[in-house]
Formats: sequence, C-alpha cells, structure tokens
Amino acid sequence: MKNLEKTCKVLECTRLGRITAGFCPHHYHKYRKYGNPLIIKPAGSPRKERFKKTCLKCSQEFTVEPSRNNERKKYCSKKCLNLDIARYIPKPKTLNERIDSNEWYYPKKNGYLGMVVNKKMIWQHRHVMEQFLGRGLTDDEVVHHINGIKDDNRIENLIVYNRSEHGKTHKEIFHEYLRLKKENEILKSKFN
Repeated sequence: MKNLEKTCKVLECTRLGRITAGFCPHHYHKYRKYGNPLIIKPAGSPRKERFKKTCLKCSQEFTVEPSRNNERKKYCSKKCLNLDIARYIPKPKTLNERIDSNEWYYPKKNGYLGMVVNKKMIWQHRHVMEQFLGRGLTDDEVVHHINGIKDDNRIENLIVYNRSEHGKTHKEIFHEYLRLKKENEILKSKFN
C-alpha cells in the first residue's frame, strides 16, 4: 500500500495508481514503450495506413483501419447499414391494404386459406365451392376437404355437408384412425 501513497516522478502529475519504477501507470507505459515518460508522440512511429472505401448506401468516402479493410466493412455508419438492410425487409401490409389488393393469405391459427372478396374476408374453400355451385352457401353448410389438407382447395377435393353430416364424417374418420392404430400396435408386437 505504500506504493499508492508515492507520487509520480513526473512533475505536476496527479494521477493515482500503483507506482512502478517511480511512475504512475500512464507515464510508466510511455517509459517502457518509448524510453521517455514525457514523450507525446514518438518521432519514428509509423502511422498505420488507412484505406478509403465508398459507402454502399450514401456513396460517401470513408476511411478504415487496416484491420477493418475487408469485405465486411461496406457502410460508413450504422445508420447507412440499417437503412440499406431495411429495404430487404418487406413492410407488413395493413388489413386495409390487403383488403384493397384482394390478396390471398394464410391465417396462422388454423391453416385455411383466406381471401378478400368485395372488401370482406372469406375462406377460399367456401368461395371455390360457391363459384362451382353458382350460389352462396348457407350457414348450415360446411365445405369438407376430402384428403384432409386444409389448403388443397381443388374442387375435386371439396364436398359440401350440413353440420351434422360433417360431424359424423369426422367421427367415422377418427374411429378408423383408432382402429388402424390398434391394428398397427398388434402387428408391431407380433414382429418384435
């Protein structure tokens, strides 16, 4: 602890820190590196050559250190980088923009395809069936996907049921699934 109480050999130096060879850390570093603790800039020290590059966004020239002179440094600032990256990220469309453009889209929660007709969102499979029948579907009518793939809206894959028939169909499909699963387990036990 006595070393901390000593002062630096350099006059008017008030820096604190461990005193080594009579110098504070700042002057000791200069003493070790250049041999003179008072040196400001060594006379013979070569300045690192800087490279000029052109920013891809704003076309302004900027300089880089030799260690940074690689293909990764392409922008003069983070602002230019972020502005350039932003053009690759599609701007999400608002609901009104989707309605105006009559776009098809995938609602995430159930996998069915939706579409906009007359500024109103409807399910694509219902629209395809309405166009095929030439009339609108009632609230009691349900469009069923025969192969079970919710976004396969070919007319050959769609059939219209009333709600009760649709429920019975799914019940039959589920019971068939359970029967096949049980049969599969029996076959596995016989061969293992």
